[in-house]
Amino acid sequence: MSTNFVDNTAYIDIDCGIDMAATFQCGQAFRWKEVSPDVFEGVAGKHRALVEKTVFGLTITPCDEALYEGFWRHYLDIDRDYCACAETLSRDEVLAPMVQRCRGMRLLNQPVWECLISFILSSNNNVKRISGIIERLCTRYGEDMGGYYAFPAADVLAEAGERELKECGTGYRAAYIAKTAQAVAAGFNIDILPYIGYEAAKEELLKLHGVGEKVADCVLLFSCGYGEAFPVDVWVHRAVISYFFDADRPLKGMREFARKRFGPMAGLAQQYLFHYERICKKDSSL
Repeated sequence: MSTNFVDNTAYIDIDCGIDMAATFQCGQAFRWKEVSPDVFEGVAGKHRALVEKTVFGLTITPCDEALYEGFWRHYLDIDRDYCACAETLSRDEVLAPMVQRCRGMRLLNQPVWECLISFILSSNNNVKRISGIIERLCTRYGEDMGGYYAFPAADVLAEAGERELKECGTGYRAAYIAKTAQAVAAGFNIDILPYIGYEAAKEELLKLHGVGEKVADCVLLFSCGYGEAFPVDVWVHRAVISYFFDADRPLKGMREFARKRFGPMAGLAQQYLFHYERICKKDSSL
C-alpha cells in the first residue's frame, strides 16, 4: 500500500478495494451522503471530506499528510488486510456467500463520543431518521467549521438539557443523551475505553444512561477497535436464527456463539450478516 499527497488530496493505493455503499450506508455511521455511486461526502468529528473510489484505491479531499496520519488513516481502517479477513471468514460455509456478496465492506473507527451518542439515538430508530436527528444536533450545538458543523461536545449537550434536545427530534432518548453528556462532562472517561479490554470497556459503558448490550457492542466495535464485539439488533437476530439455529436463542447466547465461532472477527462477521440480511437479500438476482 502506498499513499501520495497532491493539491490537498490523499491518493491511497489499497489492495483489496472498497464497497463504498456497503461501508458508508451499512448503519455504522450516519453523517455520510452519496454524491455518486463511487463518491461519498461526510463529516466525522471536526473533519469533512469527499472520499472517492478510484481504479487504484481511494482519494480523500481535503487531506494533507498530517490529517491523513492523524485522523483518516485510522478512521477508514486503511491498515487492515481485508483480503485476508475475507479469506478467513469465507472458510465458514454459512458465512461464505455473504462475504462474497458483501466483499469490500470496511469497518470505520469513529470518534468514541460521536459513536456513543449516535447509537444511543439508534434505539428503536431507523438510519434515515437517526441521520436527520444527528444533523439537527450538529447544526444547533456543533462548532461552526465554515460550511459544516462538528459533532457537539459533551459539555455543550449537557448544558442544553433534555427539553432542548427534544426539540431536535430525539424523543425519549433526550433524557439518555442529557444524562450521558452530563456524566462525560463531569469526568466519566470514555477516552480510555479502547485501551482497557473488551469486558472492562463494556462494563464501563453499561453504566451510562441509554446504553444497553447492543449499544455498548456497537460503540466497542465501531469506535474502540474491539473486533470481538457482536452487536445483535433485529436484523442480526433474524439472520443468526435463520442461518445458524433452528429456533430462537437468548441474546447473550448469540453473542457468545458468535465470539466463539468467529473470534476476533466476530464484529466483521456481524456486519456481513447485517448488510446481507438488510440489503443484499432484496436483490432479485440472489
